[in-house]
Amino acid sequence: MPRNQPHFVLRSLGVPHPFQSKGGGGGKPPSDVLDRAGHAQALLQAIDALPNIATDGLPGVYLEVQSRPNERLKKDSLNSSGVELLRCDSAKEAGVVRESATLFATAKGVESLRKKVQQFETEDTPD
Repeated sequence: MPRNQPHFVLRSLGVPHPFQSKGGGGGKPPSDVLDRAGHAQALLQAIDALPNIATDGLPGVYLEVQSRPNERLKKDSLNSSGVELLRCDSAKEAGVVRESATLFATAKGVESLRKKVQQFETEDTPD
């Protein structure tokens, strides 16, 4: 087989572009709560109104949480520390999107939620 084949030289086919990362990540951060302390106290009262899992001999309680209007739930944080994410839905009504999640929380999970809410009450969120 002869080795003297014609060669093709291609020029000026590519155009350089500056590097740009793919992006991705968490999207836009949630908006800050206007009355952080009041919101935390309302959540703590709701947690206090739950049945006492340990004394009632229950394996846990079912909870339903809802996002603020047009904001997403942090689903990864809803599936840890004694809390199990069972279902997540999204609904749109009058142009407002809300996500809701059904959770199962053990006694450890309820205590973990309480600690997170207490931390939320005093923690400053960066801009």
